[in-house]
Amino acid sequence: MRKLTTIIACIFLGATFVCAQESSDRVEPQWLKHTPTSKTYGVCYIPVTVYSTDIQSASTLALNELTRHLPRNWNVSTVSDVERHSYMERSGNQINANKRTQSYTLNVKNEGEPVSIRCKEVDAYWVESYIGGNQQLKYTILYQVLAPNLKGDFETTYTTTQYGVRGLWRSMIVPGWGQFYKGSKTKGAVFLGGTAALAGTTVYFQSRIINCRNLAAQTYNPEHLRIYSRRISNFSTARNVCIGATAALYVWNLVDAVVAPGARRIVIKPATFGNYTQSNNALSEPFGFGAEFTF
Repeated sequence: MRKLTTIIACIFLGATFVCAQESSDRVEPQWLKHTPTSKTYGVCYIPVTVYSTDIQSASTLALNELTRHLPRNWNVSTVSDVERHSYMERSGNQINANKRTQSYTLNVKNEGEPVSIRCKEVDAYWVESYIGGNQQLKYTILYQVLAPNLKGDFETTYTTTQYGVRGLWRSMIVPGWGQFYKGSKTKGAVFLGGTAALAGTTVYFQSRIINCRNLAAQTYNPEHLRIYSRRISNFSTARNVCIGATAALYVWNLVDAVVAPGARRIVIKPATFGNYTQSNNALSEPFGFGAEFTF
């Protein structure tokens, strides 16, 4: 029992340590691996990565590099000028005076004709990197970009580290899956491995109980019966402790999947053009209106 108690204590202490560490560590944002999909026609999201010695110059380099990553069907060639703007975020019919966003207008050429492309910075992530022995910043900016000469508002976006039921139902099916989904890989591995280890230990002690009962049924020796009875009692206690520990770790896994912050993700609300919203993710395809009549 002492060894079992030590093992269970190590599992819970390890889980506590990992949870404390990952909550303070800098986790890569979700959009870094999965670029957000727009909900409005003519809008796309483009991540741009540059290397620089400071954030200010990195932001400038990323803006100049952005034209290399624009959709090919836009046929954009060179940037002649960049205009910087600052505007207040709008939510529905309300303007949020406390939140100002930097946006840009790229004056470019499309098949020789001057056009303008509007964009704004949605989020940024950077880490220290070494190139040729020199320390630099690996800086990635996520831009929201509107198609050439597109008139209308930007999509409303904000970042969050909460996932709610998205993490919960995954962890209900497989312990740790919700943490993996939220970007906390080490934490997910601890919950998955710890639950599997405790569940396996429970099965092991249950098999020993069954084995001792079978042996007790095959003998009439009082001394042997007392030994088997004592072993069955000890194994039953150990099994029950493992069941309780497994249940506790599973519940902790569910609570963590809901409450604990994960990697930053982008929440997108469609942009409204006039009195209607154009919902189309395929930038290369024209959009229109359709009607269906049922008689």
